[in-house]
Amino acid sequence: LLVGFFLCLSIKSIAVQAQEIDPQYISIVDGLAATTVQDIMQDSYGLLWVATTNGLQKYDGYAFQSFKNEPENPNSLLTNNCFALLEDADHNIWVGTEQGISKFDRDKNIFVNYDFNKQFRTTGNASVALNLFMDRGSRLWAATIGRGIMRYDPATDQWNPAEYRINDKDGNMPASGLTFSLTEDNNGHLWTSSNTQGLMMAKNADNPFMPVTIKNENSIDFTTNENGITDLFADAAGIIWIATRNGIYKYDQQTEILKTIKEYNTAPLNFFNQWNHIGLDQEGNVWISNNFRGVLKFDGISDSFQELKIAGSLAMSNIGYDVITTRFTIDKSGIFWFGTINQGLLKYNPLSKPFKLYENNP
Repeated sequence: LLVGFFLCLSIKSIAVQAQEIDPQYISIVDGLAATTVQDIMQDSYGLLWVATTNGLQKYDGYAFQSFKNEPENPNSLLTNNCFALLEDADHNIWVGTEQGISKFDRDKNIFVNYDFNKQFRTTGNASVALNLFMDRGSRLWAATIGRGIMRYDPATDQWNPAEYRINDKDGNMPASGLTFSLTEDNNGHLWTSSNTQGLMMAKNADNPFMPVTIKNENSIDFTTNENGITDLFADAAGIIWIATRNGIYKYDQQTEILKTIKEYNTAPLNFFNQWNHIGLDQEGNVWISNNFRGVLKFDGISDSFQELKIAGSLAMSNIGYDVITTRFTIDKSGIFWFGTINQGLLKYNPLSKPFKLYENNP
């Protein structure tokens, strides 16, 4: 009996450890420009690009190269507070900043800047480019705070507001408002959201975005502050994954039914719960970096998931963990890179442990 008792304790301990991510912390002492990383991307050459609150960095696995705004140089980075990254078909690096968008021209080794504050005569955070997206037709889109959805026109070399592309259910053109994310499903439908219209879909790049129908009675209102949509992802089955400030949902566009996967009732209006990112690993599993609530790993694209704690993080009373994740990327070798608020860059190799644990799930 004693042997069996201690064996059970041992197995329980292994199960608890299996629910953790044990990453390497990369910080300022390693060359990182800031403790806050807001986006990460691996380019087609295998180099890692890091968007921080103190400039853009390129990382080759050994050393960081920094790019910053130089007030007297119009061909430097637009501003140092960087939010989003994207590589286009010509291998240029696009950077969403707090004042607009910068394009790093690799051939000329200069930045071409699109200053939204000057273009729209605004100040403050009315021109923050929070996210960048390239659709199947290689068209570039931006999700912004004050301009809603914007689209790049290569013919005029300008970013244009797509307010005329957003309609309400009556066909009117409302103010586009705050948008966080864009995605595209296998049918070429484009998906986005706003704090004025909630979840929206455009049949293709030339059609307007319109609010979708959700048939559930007493369905969640995505236009409220606590339920604002923070990220979207379209899986292989055509289901739209929705991360909000306080929950995870799935929308079936065929049945128009919204399914609740996970909801939170703590700190509903905390500023940092606006950070969510949904991505797919090389084995087809969906991962969600869930701000101060840890990381969720789904079994494929099913509804079954594990809540993973980041090793070294501490639980905060009635909120979550003190390690707040932002966005992540999975590089070509399968290594995860997580951005954080004030904790630097996290590098996690899921293959570093020689054993994989399979447990009974009651």
